[in-house]
Amino acid sequence: MAPPPEKLFDLVLVDEAHHEQAPTWKALLDSFGETRRVLCSATPFRNDRQRLGARIVYHYPLKRAQEDGIFGRINFVPINPGAGEDADVLIALKAAELLAEDRDQGLDHRLMVRTSVKSRASALAKIYADHTSLKLQEIHSGLQPSTIRRRIEALKKGELDGVICVDMMGEGFDFPNLKIAAIHAPHKSLPITLQFIGRFARTGHSGQPLGDARFIAEENRIRHDEFQLYSSDPEEPDWREIIANLNDRRVAHEVENQALFDSFRPTRRPSDRTRAARELSLGALEPFHHAKVYQLPDGAGFDLEAMPKGMDVLYSEVSDDRQAAVIVWDEVETPRWLTVPVLDNVRHHLLVVYFVQEQRLLFVCSTQKEEDTYEAIVEAFAPDGAYELPAPQLRRVLTGWTDPEIYNIGMRNRQAAIGQESYRILTGSAAQHAISERDGQRFTRGHAFGASVEPDSKKTLGISSNYAKIWSLRYAGLNSFLKWCRALASKLSDPAADSLPTPLDALDGGTVVTSFPDPQERMLLMADWPAELYHLSRAERRLHLTAPGVVGGLTLHPTELEVRVRQDESTVGALRFDLAYREHILQCRLELTPGRSTSYSPARLSNCAWRSAWGREGHQPVPGQSCPSILV
Repeated sequence: MAPPPEKLFDLVLVDEAHHEQAPTWKALLDSFGETRRVLCSATPFRNDRQRLGARIVYHYPLKRAQEDGIFGRINFVPINPGAGEDADVLIALKAAELLAEDRDQGLDHRLMVRTSVKSRASALAKIYADHTSLKLQEIHSGLQPSTIRRRIEALKKGELDGVICVDMMGEGFDFPNLKIAAIHAPHKSLPITLQFIGRFARTGHSGQPLGDARFIAEENRIRHDEFQLYSSDPEEPDWREIIANLNDRRVAHEVENQALFDSFRPTRRPSDRTRAARELSLGALEPFHHAKVYQLPDGAGFDLEAMPKGMDVLYSEVSDDRQAAVIVWDEVETPRWLTVPVLDNVRHHLLVVYFVQEQRLLFVCSTQKEEDTYEAIVEAFAPDGAYELPAPQLRRVLTGWTDPEIYNIGMRNRQAAIGQESYRILTGSAAQHAISERDGQRFTRGHAFGASVEPDSKKTLGISSNYAKIWSLRYAGLNSFLKWCRALASKLSDPAADSLPTPLDALDGGTVVTSFPDPQERMLLMADWPAELYHLSRAERRLHLTAPGVVGGLTLHPTELEVRVRQDESTVGALRFDLAYREHILQCRLELTPGRSTSYSPARLSNCAWRSAWGREGHQPVPGQSCPSILV
């Protein structure tokens, strides 16, 4: 279609505007150029979560439409087949019975029989012919448009009692006399469900009710939000309330999403090599609800626009208001089976960084979960330092569970020697009950995954005590993820939760150390590097030491250094020790630095005689940077 002349129209009104992002609709609307548009829709949201090209500026609540008499009463008629009974036959008989009742009362009603596939439509036509005297015709996309028009006209004239419909006559179809729906296959999509129900709730052009609409269906467990639509449970609200709540809540949800997305601004434009990235939008993202959680000490800064080293960023947006950043980057590598780099594997990754300012907690959600990646992210966004939440604080998210079911438990052996079991995993529907008293003495808490059994659902949650990670088996929109993080932050920062029980209290989760033992009362037996350090090569982790008189300094793996504790110079506030290599000695002091509230940051090393720097092969070490904490 040729575009209209420029400025021919002052305003374009678009109905059923939730289709605005479809290619054909988009092409048509784009042909109007800069002409102002007003988009109208009873369901201003899409299943694919694409954002509509307009703001919601007015919403006419469905509840008000009910009160104004525009949206009529809706009743649900449940069908509960007994043993050996055919649900389709029972629905057909009930539909014929209700249509006859309405007509006896002088109501000129029609019937729609709804199914999802054409083959079922033919089977239902035979069922209705065999068990009722209703005059019905099929309507589906396999018929000629002229045939469909004739059958709809026959329906309106009263020549047919109803139609058997396969996903047609939904939005845009206006026939208020259509009042009985025989649902043989319910919709699973909320927008389509609302559009479908709207066909039957019309009250006519005069505004006078034409009688109540009735929906006949087998009871099932299809839910929209927390409501079970096709249920006769007396504790469920009636359909008028359910439909109004579903629609109005979904619109409110879209307005909330709109406000969130509007708070973001781009910090990097996609390059020409990544055309697909130009089509990305925040509304299309559904991060897996997984986060590694860090505490930022008081006074430590947060760099919202940071770009972690080593990331080839394709897309980046930040929200100053929410203190959140969203980054998409790609990772290119040559397949292992290929010896020359003529083909590449390209993997795209999503990163969401969210700083909850009130509790000073940093949530990092990354699809690339390598430890080096997390280090690069935290170094970029929290340059002044941040530390992983300790296990005792992570425990708080497991409090307050209802009928807990722990499906997977990891237990770390605190007494393991060479050749012994170092980590044990328990699985089952209630694995926490398999933890024995002896297990509690031998093992400490590792990871756990389970669910809190709520009245209408199970809320899953997992934690990894050793890596400060929390997750839930859920992919959902950005707004949902940020809400999830805020709820976790509230629990993680509540000291009152420490006195509440959890399903894993049989296992020790450790204690946050706030001071060293008094060296006058207890003698230090040993000191060692963290276990993971022994698994890293010199290329992966190196220590560069420089000092006056030593040309070029020394580059070592930390395990090449001997740890010597100076017992007589240590106090409850600081542990003094030497790192020795041959005749060279690095004098160090380990302090426990108070963090926010009652938590403490991990121990840091500060040196005296030598300068030190940590780095990886290919990365320039940073002089004077603190060494990792050691186990004492």
